[in-house]
Amino acid sequence: MTALTHSDGVEAAIENKRASVYRFVMSVGEIMQELPRLSLAERRMLTNKLLELEPDRAAIETCDQLADEAMQVLDRMEEEDARRAKG
Repeated sequence: MTALTHSDGVEAAIENKRASVYRFVMSVGEIMQELPRLSLAERRMLTNKLLELEPDRAAIETCDQLADEAMQVLDRMEEEDARRAKG
């Protein structure tokens, strides 16, 4: 068994760092291919992170709120239609 010198240790550390950096580099195409394999929770985490990075976040949050309100109105309309259909 040979002892590592200081330079061997530094070189090994650099190679490990390079390996870890390259291990996580993905192209946009590769990321897109992986998306279907993610769970719903993982996709939501990514969506939330992407929205955090959006420069016009306030506009997106306003649109999201308006969409939620519109869906609530539609839900109420469907419930009312269901009640009317029953009698």
